[in-house]
Amino acid sequence: MSKPTLEIGKLITKPEGKDAIHIAVAPVIANRELKPGQHVGLLKGSSTKVSSAAETLIGIVDPFLTQNVEKGKQFWLFLYPNTVTSLKHEWTHPAFNNEKVDSDLIEIEKQKQESREWLANFGSQLNMTYQEVIDAAADFIKTGEVFCLDFDTPDICYSQAPEMWKHIAIVESNPFDLPDNMEESIFRCAC
Repeated sequence: MSKPTLEIGKLITKPEGKDAIHIAVAPVIANRELKPGQHVGLLKGSSTKVSSAAETLIGIVDPFLTQNVEKGKQFWLFLYPNTVTSLKHEWTHPAFNNEKVDSDLIEIEKQKQESREWLANFGSQLNMTYQEVIDAAADFIKTGEVFCLDFDTPDICYSQAPEMWKHIAIVESNPFDLPDNMEESIFRCAC
């Protein structure tokens, strides 16, 4: 690879004029909350999940974003200058092992995020957090104990039970043993 004329990522030490550059970018998923311009790398064994705690940093979070990237959200990774080993509309980079981005993994992460949002909304209707819904389901699986609400059990506890179990199965990467009857509600009132 020939030495670039512009040394992006270094201070300018000689007179320079205006120019334009190409920057290699890749769609990736935040494994934790990240700030625009934060240095990140791929997580071991993944070609789509990135973190600031990765072993090898390979680029930065899209510096033009005006807000932080939440965990599980997709964004553009700007690869470090002069690290791309080949460029012809499609680029290669050693950290990606010449693999194309796994669109199936991106779709799975999208489904997980949608299910987290569904469960958070479901929980809010019961005055519960997302995590409290997950914990109540885990307790039900382990002990068979239903969760006592401090008010009359809303109809959604019964009508949306199958949907709740479906979303729990999606968000759990190693789903705990789900009950045979995934139509059963895990909530009841204290009466």
